[in-house]
Amino acid sequence: MTEQVLDLFCGAGGASMGISKAGFVVEGVDINHQPDYPFQFIQRDAITYLKNMLSNRYPENYDAYFASPPCQAYSVANKQWRNKGYEYPDLVEITRDLLLATGKPFVLENVPSSPLRKDLELCMSMFDDGRDYMVRRHRIFEIHGFEVPQPPHRTSHGGGRVGDGRIISVFGHGGGTRYNHATSNLDAWRCAMGTPWMKKRKSITESIPPAYTEYIFSHLTN
Repeated sequence: MTEQVLDLFCGAGGASMGISKAGFVVEGVDINHQPDYPFQFIQRDAITYLKNMLSNRYPENYDAYFASPPCQAYSVANKQWRNKGYEYPDLVEITRDLLLATGKPFVLENVPSSPLRKDLELCMSMFDDGRDYMVRRHRIFEIHGFEVPQPPHRTSHGGGRVGDGRIISVFGHGGGTRYNHATSNLDAWRCAMGTPWMKKRKSITESIPPAYTEYIFSHLTN
């Protein structure tokens, strides 16, 4: 029987796609409507959904969990806004506590400056498959209930710098024209991230490459 994974704060499904490629049935939960999400979708607040599930208001049919709590409270990109007094939700601790209460394996994901335990760090240079464009997108993962080997990290990131042509940044609204056309080209973003089904820039910027979760969840049943 195929195991089921619940992707919390799923966005447009970058993590979900990788979990599916690793052989699992995936459902996603997000407070916002996600028209591009490619699997079964539940529009709910993720924390409330978990609490209701643990209190048996919803059936708990999942074998494992993945969660990407909002990163704005920790990301370098939002530091200027935090310095100006903007407050962002810090949901790592409550998400971790609720997932521990399930007794099932789970993975938390966030930016390197977040308070996650750094069990694994991934960068797309570790998964260079020769595509036309690449994004670095460093993310850390806190893993409970199974182990995942750390791949070697090429500090050169496969050669080249952001803006040279192949390695691009995926953030904001495209970075203007400081580098080259690929920096703001939507097809290049989709190629770099491995998310061809996503139609909106915001969805792509808030995602992680499916290659990350495909790698992680391929170790869950090993």
